[in-house]
Amino acid sequence: MTLSGRSRSSRRATDREASRSTTWDVVLRAHPWDAVIAVGAPDTGFVSSAVPPDAETVVFEPDQTARDALAHALDALGTAARFEAATIVGTDDPAAGTTSLDGCLAHRGHTSACLWVDVDGGAVPVLAGGARYLGRLSRLAVVVNPAREDPSSLLHLARSWRLYLHDVRVHRLVRLPGDDPYHIQGMLDASWLDSRHAVVLPRHRDCAWRPL
Repeated sequence: MTLSGRSRSSRRATDREASRSTTWDVVLRAHPWDAVIAVGAPDTGFVSSAVPPDAETVVFEPDQTARDALAHALDALGTAARFEAATIVGTDDPAAGTTSLDGCLAHRGHTSACLWVDVDGGAVPVLAGGARYLGRLSRLAVVVNPAREDPSSLLHLARSWRLYLHDVRVHRLVRLPGDDPYHIQGMLDASWLDSRHAVVLPRHRDCAWRPL
């Protein structure tokens, strides 16, 4: 099949847009999410013009300076967000000032959610503490920062969930193996994969759906 000049131009424009997009942007655009939730946002990497305009945006970030910077950046995009100073971990502990996703969101009526998780201690306890809330969603995608995850956490995510990196050459997700931490590290070191973000999807649900 021969592409017309217009088709070639459209494809080049799409490729340029994909090359500028982060993995987070790609996941945000993949579905009209009911909720976009940041669990830890120490910098403005969470901020994206791809946040669906009708999504409920919630940011859990204990640091006031980070919250102020995020509020300013989101306001500039016209994105309304609710900010919570809570530290999200796996269990609720009011004495320690920590809570869980279930403690904060189990009462919400979301049917789909896109999560950004960037916290000390990694995503595993955060996701475990949201089992009730996450388990009833019909569609879920989680973006994590591999630099904040230790090798055992990444292996757990690859085994218990489905863990992907974005192949920037062909703009597709590549699944990481759940049986070899050395293979995972090798993929994180590969220049053709975006190792700044990894995508976590449920293992036993939505098996036919991926953001890319």
